[in-house]
Amino acid sequence: MAGKRPASSSGPGSPARPPPGAMSLPSLPLSLFSLVLEFAMFYFTQDLGPAHRSLHGKYLKDVALVAKSWYKAVDELAARYRRDTMQLTLKFGSRVEVLAIRRQVQLRGRAVRDLRVRMGRSDGTRFVTGVWWWMEDREIPWDVLFAQMPGLKRLDLRCMPLESRHVPLLLQMAAKHCLQLEMLVLPRKQNMMVMVNCAAIQRLMKVLRESMERWHLKGKCGGLKQLAVPTREEEDRFRTSTAFIEDVIEFCPNVEYLDGYTHAIDEMNDVTCEEKWMISLDTWEKFNRTCTNLRDFNWAVVPFADPFFRVFREHVKPRMKKLVLTSNLSWNWGNYFKMDGAAGVPGEARPGYGLLATDVAAVLKGCPALTELEIAIDQEKNEAAVETLLDADVFGDEFWKAVVEHCPLLQSVYVHDCSSYGGNRSVRPIRTFTDCALLALADHVRLASIELSPVCCSGNGVFEFVRRVFKTIGGDGGNRSLDVSLAGPNDHDTALPHPFYLELLHNSSVDEEWSISYVRDELKPLLEKVADAHPLLDLHIVLCRDNEESFRRIDNIELDWGPGFQDGDVFIEDERQAMFMEDDFEVVSDEEGGDDRGP
Repeated sequence: MAGKRPASSSGPGSPARPPPGAMSLPSLPLSLFSLVLEFAMFYFTQDLGPAHRSLHGKYLKDVALVAKSWYKAVDELAARYRRDTMQLTLKFGSRVEVLAIRRQVQLRGRAVRDLRVRMGRSDGTRFVTGVWWWMEDREIPWDVLFAQMPGLKRLDLRCMPLESRHVPLLLQMAAKHCLQLEMLVLPRKQNMMVMVNCAAIQRLMKVLRESMERWHLKGKCGGLKQLAVPTREEEDRFRTSTAFIEDVIEFCPNVEYLDGYTHAIDEMNDVTCEEKWMISLDTWEKFNRTCTNLRDFNWAVVPFADPFFRVFREHVKPRMKKLVLTSNLSWNWGNYFKMDGAAGVPGEARPGYGLLATDVAAVLKGCPALTELEIAIDQEKNEAAVETLLDADVFGDEFWKAVVEHCPLLQSVYVHDCSSYGGNRSVRPIRTFTDCALLALADHVRLASIELSPVCCSGNGVFEFVRRVFKTIGGDGGNRSLDVSLAGPNDHDTALPHPFYLELLHNSSVDEEWSISYVRDELKPLLEKVADAHPLLDLHIVLCRDNEESFRRIDNIELDWGPGFQDGDVFIEDERQAMFMEDDFEVVSDEEGGDDRGP
């Protein structure tokens, strides 16, 4: 039987060939075009939350300059952003200012989905919020303003003064008129070292509870999806924290981001957070059982304790993408157990809590879809604390084996020791993190970025990591990055570093004549052999040098595997040479990164 011959692509019955450029990027539907830009550009997003979105003109300008069609698409995206977003700034509360705001809202209010309200003034470089007496006496028609914005989805009050009488009034009107609201960001206190006005905060929290209830019962979304409350009552924390979390459980059961901690973490110390949930294990269990839609969580707000880890494990959060594990340096175990009504031994001696917590790996079973894992510790302050808050060695080999086993979608790992931010020279490695943990991470197929604080790995372990990664991804698997500081176990602060580390501490510059012969007779022949053996390897050596034949120091070596061929010069000039050439390298700065310590 003769088979029917397929029609030629150029035959009369075939579909017309699309004209050139018909499927070009700007011709895509605008929603799809914006998704492509989100993938290709830093910081660009059309999502209203959880982060404060903005138009990054520099990046969008580069895209718009490609062609006229690209410009039109970018211009339409920018127009949509301006239509959806409104910022109201109150500097004086004068009649003229209020009338101008009312006109703006009347013209655009019904299209606004993202509203930011600011109260204060600019000092020339930044916007400063404050409770100004003349503003507190003003009557601002919040009822009229919010009645014009029924489609509001996000309300950002970060730049409002926390203790202003206008904040609860504003919140009441938003709950009355904006029943589609999903995201609410409240202000934090300006001075984190000073206790706020208790009466003002109590009034605000009462209005917040009533608003949460209305959005849950009358709203179109079943309650808020994002709620950021950086500052709450600071007296009787156990009672107020319990009341707050119980309100979240009742009125925001579908919450995805309960991220007040984002605005309460010390900007210079990621391990200190003023937002603390002083709650019992029973309340924590109720929260985990109900709020399983969480996408992001930072452990700084809850006790670093085995019972809390296990409760988190028992109630899986299938949508959680990011988890930060840390022990809050501002946490006080003595106060916690006292408020919890628990009698007995001090916090540091209670099994499973703080220093004696050992089962942190349990949390990994509760977030199988995790893509980003961050661990923040402060070895210096943690050791100096009256009650040691965690043992960094819990993040050792067994923990990372559990990471690989329970988090198959993980893409990035970031472990940092905040004590190095202040220029601390003492090296306190995670002693239980060895080659075994590093090689376990090498076998994780999706893990693309690893950044580690000092760990007890060897040079051989690093090279084996590179070999395994190359074997796993070959030339088709994209890029992988590893940033690791190698250190040996130190028994005390005065322990001497390894000999190779001492040498680099004092002076890493080499003799010029020696460097000439080394480059000519050893380094270049070696690199030629490496290039022949690994054609997919793109290798660069960053040098501090005065001329082409010699060098002062090898700053770092960059290895990159990927499709294609070796690209560019092997030797690269260090852009920081002029800055560091005459320095005495007694302190290894963050810019140096420890790359020249070597195994």
